[in-house]
Amino acid sequence: GGCHCGRVRYRVGSIFDAGYCHCSVCRRVHGTPVVAWIAVPEADFGLLDGAPRAYRSSSHGTRHRCDDCGTHLYYTDDRIPSGIGTRLVSVYLTTLDAPERVQPRLHQWCDDRLPWFDTRDHLPRADDGTLTHPDRRDVATDGDLERELRRLEDSHLRAEVRASPEAIRALIDRLLERT
Repeated sequence: GGCHCGRVRYRVGSIFDAGYCHCSVCRRVHGTPVVAWIAVPEADFGLLDGAPRAYRSSSHGTRHRCDDCGTHLYYTDDRIPSGIGTRLVSVYLTTLDAPERVQPRLHQWCDDRLPWFDTRDHLPRADDGTLTHPDRRDVATDGDLERELRRLEDSHLRAEVRASPEAIRALIDRLLERT
């Protein structure tokens, strides 16, 4: 993986865990409502190119970012987690070369979660970078619902819906309950 400009590159040999962090420090440092990460045993993480800038963000933790493009790359903790036997490096999942190959498995610091942020919601989805104006984005449009329907792979579910927006919403709700 690496930063946006390519100056800093790293390697990951194994992944111990993956999740989302909702803590206020991660949110503030990244400017996001949640941060996705992977935990890598210290011996399985190494820099290949570049030297990230270190920022001591707490008495025990240091964050590392590219000094050129500003990409936050990873976090190191001086403490060894109990029952692990080695320090872990928390690599920010979206800096991996193929982040789609790793799925987070848990949420942490949920008590710190922003009350308006939920990872399972009915917000409109944009397939690309083109976003609807915020004033027109408060409810999902029929087009959004039709796009969701096309994503369904199970043909008998498609036949059951019959393209009614209410039926599509009900189907989406049922599918979300299964995940």
